[in-house]
Amino acid sequence: MKNILPSNVSYESLVTLFSQAPVALSLIMGDNFIIHTANPKILELWGKDELCIGKPLFEIFPELKSQGFEEIFNNVYKKGEIFKGDKLSIFLNKYDVYEEHFFDFIYSPVYNSQNSSEIIGVSVVATEVTD
Repeated sequence: MKNILPSNVSYESLVTLFSQAPVALSLIMGDNFIIHTANPKILELWGKDELCIGKPLFEIFPELKSQGFEEIFNNVYKKGEIFKGDKLSIFLNKYDVYEEHFFDFIYSPVYNSQNSSEIIGVSVVATEVTD
């Protein structure tokens, strides 16, 4: 995709866009998969509050490891492979209730703005499609 974003777009404008987006968005950064940002929609989707921000993803969601998500995140982070889930069944401890949910989502590599070949994180865009 061609980048036509002007370099003078303010950080605050991007934060506003991210926080008010009508879809669930998160940035998971580094090889420890730290939750760097999470908008209100994804916090609702996860059944978590803002206290999860700044913590490792798999510390907040240990149940995801046994479902293969550590390997998925490693493939995105280390190999640059985009992963798309379509109505994927995930067992999640949401609002302290462990049950099956279904999600459409995409995990994409986040690249360093100074070195476009260096992956520094994983972006998450998701919607819950559980009936």
